[in-house]
Amino acid sequence: MKITLISCTKSKRNYPCQAKDMYSPSSLFKYSYEYAKQVADKVYILSAQYGLLDENASIVTYERTLNGKTSEQK
Repeated sequence: MKITLISCTKSKRNYPCQAKDMYSPSSLFKYSYEYAKQVADKVYILSAQYGLLDENASIVTYERTLNGKTSEQK
C-alpha cells in the first residue's frame, strides 16, 4: 500500500467539514491532493491543530501554525 502525506494550509473553510475539503480554498493544497490521489492508495494530511489526519476525518476550522515552533515541538 502506498501512502502520501500532504501539508495543511493557512487557507481554510470557515465551517466544519472533511479534512480533504477544509483546505481546498488553497490552490497548492488542491493540486497536491489531486496528485496524491493519483499516485497513492491513501492520503493523509499533516495538520498543525490535529496532527496526522485521515482525509475523510471531520474537523472544525482553526487558527494554528507551526511557524515559530521548535523542532521538538513540531
